Amino acid sequence: MNLAETIFMKESYIKAVRRSYNGGRGIVATILDFICFNALRFLAVYLVLMQSIKALPLRLLLTAIISSILAVISSMLSNHRFSKHEERLRASTEQKLIRRRLLCMKSDILKARAEHILGADCYISQSTAEFDINSLYEAFRSMNHDDPSQFFYIISVSDFSEETKRICDGVFADKIKLKSIDKIPEIISEIYISSNDIDEEIIFEFGKKSAKHYSFKDALKPDRTKKYLLLGLTLFAFSFFVRYSIYMRAASGFVFCIAGACIIINEHKLNRSMRSSERL
Repeated sequence: MNLAETIFMKESYIKAVRRSYNGGRGIVATILDFICFNALRFLAVYLVLMQSIKALPLRLLLTAIISSILAVISSMLSNHRFSKHEERLRASTEQKLIRRRLLCMKSDILKARAEHILGADCYISQSTAEFDINSLYEAFRSMNHDDPSQFFYIISVSDFSEETKRICDGVFADKIKLKSIDKIPEIISEIYISSNDIDEEIIFEFGKKSAKHYSFKDALKPDRTKKYLLLGLTLFAFSFFVRYSIYMRAASGFVFCIAGACIIINEHKLNRSMRSSERL
C-alpha cells in the first residue's frame, strides 16, 4: 500500500468513526448542531447575567468569555468521549471479526481443539442465531446415541437462550454444561485480527452515509418520552434563574405536551395491538 492509499484509508477511517459517533449524521448536520448548541449556550449565559450586570457592553463581554470557557471545556469532554467511543468500537469490531472467523472455521477442527482444552466431549454450535431449546435437544440426540448418561459440553459461537440455560442448570445439570466460546481464551487467542482488518471493517460498516430518512413520526416514538420529560424539567428549573421566566415555563409546558402526546400515541398503539390479538 503506497502513501496515497494509506492517507486515503486513514481519512476514510476517521470519517467512519465520526459517523458512528454522531449517529450517522453527516458533516452539515454536525456543523448545524454545533452552531445551534453554541448559540443556545451563549443565550443561556446572557440570560443568567442579565439580572446581575446592567451594563450591556460588560454583559456581552462576560458572556463571550464564559461561553468561550464553556466551549473549551465542552470540546475537551467531547474529545474524551470520542476517544472512548473509538476504543469501544474497535473492541466490538474485533469481537465481531473473531466470531465471523469462528463461524467459518471447520467444526471438526474447532471440536478437537475444544475437547483438548476442556478434557471432555464437546458439541459445537456454529450459528448466528441464538442457541435455543430445539438446538439443545438436537445436541442431546447427537451426543448421547450410545450412552445416555454421557457428560459433554455444548460450545456455542452465539448466545444461549434463557430457557436453555434454565433446563441445563436443572434437568440436565449432571449431563450438559453450556459454555460460550468467548469463555475459552485458548481458542480466542489463536485467532489473529490485525489492526488493518478492524479499520477495513469499520470503514465498510460506517463509511457510507446511512440511507435512513427521518420523519415527523420519529419525534413521537415512545423512547423519546423520557428525553422530553427531562428537557421539560430542565427548562422549568432554569426558569427560576432568568429574568423572563414566563418564556422558559411556556417552553417547558410545550415540551411536556409533546411528552404527553408520545404517551397517548403509545397507549393507543398498545391497545390496538391487544384488541387485534384478542380477535385472533
